[in-house]
Amino acid sequence: MSSNDVSVVLVHGAWADGSSWAKIIAPLAADGTKRVAAQLPLTSFEEDVAAVQRAIDRAPGQVVLAGHAYGGGVISAVRDERVKARIHSYAVDHTPIVTAPWAVLAVLRAAIVG
Repeated sequence: MSSNDVSVVLVHGAWADGSSWAKIIAPLAADGTKRVAAQLPLTSFEEDVAAVQRAIDRAPGQVVLAGHAYGGGVISAVRDERVKARIHSYAVDHTPIVTAPWAVLAVLRAAIVG
């Protein structure tokens, strides 16, 4: 399976929104990776899981889920046979996508081709 057959769904934490993944989205786009930042409603855990499922439903091919903080809990609850990998990222005080986007990208790229 080539990396062209894999989509990435990025899931923000409770104190952010989908735009927090901007430093990850741009390099993934440059790689030609299909990607979407799911927007969680943050109204209930169940509704957040449903929002991620809708993003998966729109994504072509297998899916790599990446969740930051609370988003990591949300992606853990998703049950979809197309999910190839789940990546959980956590940081204290700052999102890892701000403090170390290269590290998150390295893990994502490995999951896409692995």
